[in-house]
Amino acid sequence: MKILITGASRGIGATIAKTFAQKYQEKAEIALLDSSLKQSSCPNTSKTIIDTLNLLKTYRTKSIIPIEVDVQDPNDLVVSVNKAITKMGGLDILINNTSVLYLNPTIKEMNLLYTINTQASILTMKIARDALTESKGSIVTISPPINLAKLDLISPHPEYTISKYSMTLATLGNASNKIRANCIWPRYVISTKNPKLKDSNGKFSNGRLAKDFALAVVELAKSTKNAQTLYDDEIIELLPIQAPIDRFAHPSTKHLKKN
Repeated sequence: MKILITGASRGIGATIAKTFAQKYQEKAEIALLDSSLKQSSCPNTSKTIIDTLNLLKTYRTKSIIPIEVDVQDPNDLVVSVNKAITKMGGLDILINNTSVLYLNPTIKEMNLLYTINTQASILTMKIARDALTESKGSIVTISPPINLAKLDLISPHPEYTISKYSMTLATLGNASNKIRANCIWPRYVISTKNPKLKDSNGKFSNGRLAKDFALAVVELAKSTKNAQTLYDDEIIELLPIQAPIDRFAHPSTKHLKKN
């Protein structure tokens, strides 16, 4: 199983890589793409893809390929994605995770939103399309369902919302009878150390564990679902938690276990 994960140095991306390694061990070949190879590009953490690589080495993963990429540079992205596919000898699963978050962006930050969230997502899927078509593979993008009827999602932070919705549209546009392409989003906020996601009390969210969301991502990647936008609790059964509903989600208990 040949897996390419973007944004794999920390957080959800690293946790998804760990989950694939735990579940599939010697059956998994995992390519880790990120801008952080030896030095973190994020001021809130020192994690790099070498840290993720060392974590995966504790499992019997068939191969782990760390590749540094500048996702803001289309030419470098083309070279890096093709390098990963060539080194693995193909591609079965693309986890399109790379994304940035700016809720009230400056002009420079707005440019990053559309360069990284929109352009890089579209280009990564385009580069991987031939290999995924050959393997009848799967794309999973970490992006939300589109709800144009609920303007309160769009109005407070239109720049960020549009960039994430563009990831969803681009993913669904790659769905075919040969490529399964789906999007997934957490119903509840995920527990995070990102200061941009502090709650109303100025504290970090006490939300869904990243490992639970990662398991839903892995299950979706291997499922027969296609051209869908789903919440994590629609893929696997998850216990209710005391945490805020995500800004892109709505309350639901249909798919949750009861205590």
